[in-house]
Amino acid sequence: QLEIGEPQTALESALEAVKLDPYRERTHRCLMRAYAATGNRAKAVAAYHDFRALLAKEVGTDPEPETEALYLKILD
Repeated sequence: QLEIGEPQTALESALEAVKLDPYRERTHRCLMRAYAATGNRAKAVAAYHDFRALLAKEVGTDPEPETEALYLKILD
């Protein structure tokens, strides 16, 4: 939906996808992109930090390099 210019729809879809599979990193990246596309950079950053904490606590790992790169891009 982001590609066709519907960031709000993309955000709603990403929120639902994260609820269904909270460990799927790709959906968290979609959520971060959707928040950024709707102008809510703070929520995009918070989504990253929430996911990073989840991975650290439950799986003992860090986010993938692609997720880290997206986070840094959003911060820039």
